[in-house]
Amino acid sequence: MFLSDGRLIQAGTPSELYRTPQSALVAAFIGETNFLPAEITRAAATAVEANCLGMTIKVPKANCCTEDKAVVVGVRPEHVRLTKANEGIAARVIETVYRGSTLNVLLEAQGSRLTVCVPAETHCPSPGETTGIGFEPENCRIYSRSGLPGLII
Repeated sequence: MFLSDGRLIQAGTPSELYRTPQSALVAAFIGETNFLPAEITRAAATAVEANCLGMTIKVPKANCCTEDKAVVVGVRPEHVRLTKANEGIAARVIETVYRGSTLNVLLEAQGSRLTVCVPAETHCPSPGETTGIGFEPENCRIYSRSGLPGLII
């Protein structure tokens, strides 16, 4: 159960809150989330299309938590994958942080910063180098930009 200012925001087990947060506030509080600016370009019965980081992604309608057009796409660091520099979305490596079994990679893509979490043995470009990134639309959630004032850059 998640409460804010004495109001119930979302009910569920910790696992449910982590896997299916219904608001950007819950997603930010329960674990780390990348919030990427996006614009809804099309809404259909089963999916919502959004332009995010210069790429159109088709997110399942069940993962869309707003009717707004100006939105953010929320994606957990473990759901972002590194690809070859000429594949996916181009991103510049800012820094890497070794965390034992994982490596956190801070990237900048299209003016937005995001974190990727990969197994420690993953080959990663050095800071300043370019890589590609990708993520599966079913691992993304769409939230209103007004859901986290001050935290979304």
